[in-house]
Amino acid sequence: MTLKELKLTSRFRSLPAGFRIEFNRPALSPDSRKVQPLCLVGSNGSGKSNLLQVLANIFYYLETFAISGSRNALIAPTESESQLGFVIHYLMPVVASTHLSYLDPRGERMYEEEVTRMRGTELRGVIITKEVQKDPVFEFYYGDPMSRKIFGMNDTEKCMFGRLLPNRVVGYSSGSNEILSNPFVKMDFYYLEELRRKTAEISNPTIPQNNPEQQSSEKHALTVNRLFYLDYHSNAMMVIANFLMKRVSVAGEKTELDIINSIVNVQDLISFRIRLRFYVRNQIPLSELLKTVGETLTAKEKLKALILMRPISIPSELEETVLALVNCSTTVNVIPIPTNQEEEASYELDYVVDEEMKKAFRDHFKGDRGAIYLFEKLYLLNLLNIENYPDSLKESVKASSFSQNIYDMLPRLPAEERVFYVDDIRLRKNNGAEVGYRQLSDGEHQYLQVAGSLMLMDENATLFLLDEPETHFNPEWRSRLVQTLNQIHDRKKELESHADREQFELVQDILLTTHSPFILSDSEQENVYIFTRDGSNEVRWKKPEINTYGTSVNRLMETIFNKRETISAMSLAELNELKKNIVTLEDVQNAKEESRKLGESLEKVHLFNYLITRQKEIEMQNSGLK
Repeated sequence: MTLKELKLTSRFRSLPAGFRIEFNRPALSPDSRKVQPLCLVGSNGSGKSNLLQVLANIFYYLETFAISGSRNALIAPTESESQLGFVIHYLMPVVASTHLSYLDPRGERMYEEEVTRMRGTELRGVIITKEVQKDPVFEFYYGDPMSRKIFGMNDTEKCMFGRLLPNRVVGYSSGSNEILSNPFVKMDFYYLEELRRKTAEISNPTIPQNNPEQQSSEKHALTVNRLFYLDYHSNAMMVIANFLMKRVSVAGEKTELDIINSIVNVQDLISFRIRLRFYVRNQIPLSELLKTVGETLTAKEKLKALILMRPISIPSELEETVLALVNCSTTVNVIPIPTNQEEEASYELDYVVDEEMKKAFRDHFKGDRGAIYLFEKLYLLNLLNIENYPDSLKESVKASSFSQNIYDMLPRLPAEERVFYVDDIRLRKNNGAEVGYRQLSDGEHQYLQVAGSLMLMDENATLFLLDEPETHFNPEWRSRLVQTLNQIHDRKKELESHADREQFELVQDILLTTHSPFILSDSEQENVYIFTRDGSNEVRWKKPEINTYGTSVNRLMETIFNKRETISAMSLAELNELKKNIVTLEDVQNAKEESRKLGESLEKVHLFNYLITRQKEIEMQNSGLK
């Protein structure tokens, strides 16, 4: 997707009502070869992160609206959600046949049109207006925004407007901005309900679908999440999906994995473990069930038999995923866990990765292009951990406001109490050494999350909201981040062009906050937004007055961050102190000796120039006295 404009008609944190930001960029074309992030810069507390937060909350609200449409029952918004008012405008690629009905100016349905993508990617403009305490109004157009049409919103068609939303909204924060994660974490609680509901509909044909289109498209397929948040655990699943499903090389050409490997020096995945813990659905002890399926069977065969007998309390749709994971595993260990009421079992699936195992995963999870498919299935299994929270907590999370910190509300579940858990990930570095996933540095984790998410999310119409994605990077990694994103983007397009499919243009958008002049030096001037607060503490933004692309770091530090010095505060203060009280030639010599303790800098050059000038002045004064 391509963001065009956002206007707020209600206040959101430090963003005032009436706040408006335009993203005046040309739409991506088949000739475009560059990823051009929208970079929000400014001092701490300038409000730049609030823009990411409000976008996340807007798409959270719209996603709940889409889910409520598919249920034919509105999810009641919280008071803060109802008070949200906005107008958002973006472009969406039309990547498949689409049926949309629209209304005439009187609000009456006119007709339903079909848009089928021909060769290339056609862009559809979308404008969504939500007034305070009202439902959103959806409009779409092709070419000329003045030709836009109001999307039909009667009860049987509410679920269809999901086609006007981004396919994926991906959130990431370096750790300090937990408010950004709120709508994503909150959405997971609704996704679990949706998972249970759809499982019930699939397993019980007597439950009616809301409309014929749903019946055909959802009856045998589980709809996956639109919102994803990248944290420590989701990154672990992402690492597994990328290294299992992405090829290391294609005819000697550099692949996405090779691109990341050149930065973090992680060559391959060695092994990992998946832990599953499920309730037994009936009163037959697990030991008896194991006897029923046959004493001569291996542990893997017994577990597959148990799943097929449906004694395990997981959504039926995910039973196929668990079966596939069992089939791909190296070994399986079934561990009975006695409890007071029901019997549980813990299943440990161990994976020693080799080419045969990678082929097994590709066979079970949609081939070489199945990394995102595998990740989504693991993500859905991970949602089952929410079942361990009390019902009262679940309701409190869903009723929470935009300003609450949901992470503070959630207890940390020990690994042994989780329904699904990925553990013991071992990786091979370029020098052949083995390293655990937990042993990676903060910078390595961050690079695998940020670059790995772009590599994984290869679906069109994806929006990335990245809050300070370079925090833990060294200067070299910061200088290469935008280049890495472009290399991954170009590689994905190359893979598409090599595939036997229609011409394809990947239309994704990246919105990030940063304090790094290296990232700005790889960003076009029109894509940089400088955030400040005015005298009334309201957030404002402006475009830089200089061309940022290819501009030196020192120049950007001076003009964007108002940092004219090239050294840090303490050494600068010491250097400036040397300029004081230079009265005699002995003072000049002492200052020169003291300055040699400092490293090379532009400020040191200026100090020496000052001392030379001062020395000449003192010598002239002394000669005059004689």
